[in-house]
Amino acid sequence: MRTAVIIHVFHYKHWKELAYCAKNFSFFNPDIFITVSSNLSDENIEEIRSNLPSAELQIVQNRGFDVGPFVKVINEIELFKYDLIVKLHTKRNRFGIVNYMPFFGNQWRKKLLSFCSSQKRTLQTVEIFQKNPQVGMIGAGELIIKEDGYFIGGTMFVARASLFTNLSERVGFDDFEITKRNQTNSLAHSWERRLGYLVAEKGMAIHGFPPASPLLVYTYPLRKFLYEIIVFFPRLLRKFYEAKHCR
Repeated sequence: MRTAVIIHVFHYKHWKELAYCAKNFSFFNPDIFITVSSNLSDENIEEIRSNLPSAELQIVQNRGFDVGPFVKVINEIELFKYDLIVKLHTKRNRFGIVNYMPFFGNQWRKKLLSFCSSQKRTLQTVEIFQKNPQVGMIGAGELIIKEDGYFIGGTMFVARASLFTNLSERVGFDDFEITKRNQTNSLAHSWERRLGYLVAEKGMAIHGFPPASPLLVYTYPLRKFLYEIIVFFPRLLRKFYEAKHCR
């Protein structure tokens, strides 16, 4: 299948993981598009060029986290040439909770990349698209979030190119704010969800690969319950204390 791999590099130290995953699509002779943040050094940029010399590389303003640069590339390429679009980025090591499940250090990034972490898995991923026309997007099953629709928490996936037709009419790179590291309520965060919602708009579904284990699926209600207790119970105690002692 005709494939475009779109990579955004902000955290240079994680770049080689993405290069490895991009090369796992070599069976499909992909076109590779790399955006690098303007914070990277000339030396870093040249190293990226030398690792994937056939890629088209551009330096972009630090705007819209990884989503803004993805939108920029989608709006610039000839989308009709491709069947599949792969979205990768250098997600930093961090603690996060997805589907009421904790991820530490590099666990979140490793899980996001699991659909293309080997040539075997990459071929299996593409085969799912070939066999099932109702699949519009594929990402790690454990990271598919339901929130007014379905999307992949962390925004790494492979999707049918047709999902992004006319995206330029909805949003452009310059619409995104300058990135602030700890910002959580931004246009980029909104579009992290909306990129997933595009699948349902086309009457298709997001498929988890590798799939979430049955244990994780069945324990979801319990994890949600425990999370709500941990997060909200201290708040209730504080409100009770304030109501009793801060009159």
